[in-house]
Amino acid sequence: MQDFTAQRDASTDDIIWLCEHPPTFTQGLAGKDDHLLAPGDIPVIATNRGGQVTYHGPGQVVAYPLIDLQRAGYFVKEYVFRLEEAVIRPTSRAWARSPPWASKSVVTAPTMAWPSTWPWT
Repeated sequence: MQDFTAQRDASTDDIIWLCEHPPTFTQGLAGKDDHLLAPGDIPVIATNRGGQVTYHGPGQVVAYPLIDLQRAGYFVKEYVFRLEEAVIRPTSRAWARSPPWASKSVVTAPTMAWPSTWPWT
């Protein structure tokens, strides 16, 4: 990611990387060793992002938007707000309803890949 960013120029397209990580903790600039209670054998990777500690693992999709904010005309704060809204709005609607085939005890969180053919979409 850092290599991509370092090599891009004004003509480089913006992209979003979607991936799934093996079990990993990332520790941001505000992270401290005592924030990791019991990492066990899971590697801890120091990053230059903000925040403290985040777990990434199988079944969890991670999106890395690599966007030239200046070219897009966004300040960081506005971009983060828009990105949060793009995730929060659809998932909050999905969270409010379980799919018709599932019991409440089975569905505990929204699934980002629900079919668009359900009546409430």
